[in-house]
Amino acid sequence: MAFNLPSAVLAVALGAYAGAASAQQQWSLDNTSSGGTTEGLTYTLTGTEVDADTWSFVLLVQGINVAGVDTRGGRSALNDLSFSEPTGYIGASLSGATTLDGGLSSSGCNGKGASQFCFGNVDASVIGQTMTLKFTIDAPSGSFLSYVPHLKADWVGSANNYDLVSANMVTPVPEPSTYALMLAGLAAVGFMARRRRRG
Repeated sequence: MAFNLPSAVLAVALGAYAGAASAQQQWSLDNTSSGGTTEGLTYTLTGTEVDADTWSFVLLVQGINVAGVDTRGGRSALNDLSFSEPTGYIGASLSGATTLDGGLSSSGCNGKGASQFCFGNVDASVIGQTMTLKFTIDAPSGSFLSYVPHLKADWVGSANNYDLVSANMVTPVPEPSTYALMLAGLAAVGFMARRRRRG
C-alpha cells in the first residue's frame, strides 16, 4: 500500500495551521492607529473560540498613568466600554458590568447607535500600569474571522475631559504561535522530502 508521507505531513501541518488561525484572533489600537485618540494608551484585544456560538475575549490596556506615555495621567478607573457587534450578534457578558444595547458617549452607555453593545459601570480600578478585562461575546464563530471591532472607552480620574476613545481596532494578525506552527510543519515537509529523494 503506497503512502505519501510528505503529502500527509503537509496536510496535517496545514490543517493544524488553519485550525489555530481560525481559533484565535488579535486586534490592537494605539495612539497612531487611532488617530491620536488613545492619549498614549495601547489596547490589545485577543479573542479565542470557545464553541460554535461563543468566543472569549481578553482586553489588555497598557501605558496607564505612565509618565511620558499616558498624555493625561491621573486615571483611576475605566468606567464604560463599548464595541461594535459582530455579524449574528446574540449577546455579551463582562462580570460585574451591565450589558446594554447601543453605544457610548462621554456620559456613559446611551442606548444609541446601531450594531453596538456597551458594558456599563465596568468600574475597573487602575492598579499599576496595565489593566486586563475578560468578557464573552455570543455570535456564530465564523463571524469573528472578519470582525473589525470598533472600540469606545470612557475613563475617569483626576484630569478633566478624558478623550472618549472611538476607533476601529486594526485588522487581525496571526498569533506568533500560529506562525511557529506553520513554519514547523513546512520544515517537517522539507525534511521528509529530502529524505525521500536520498532513499
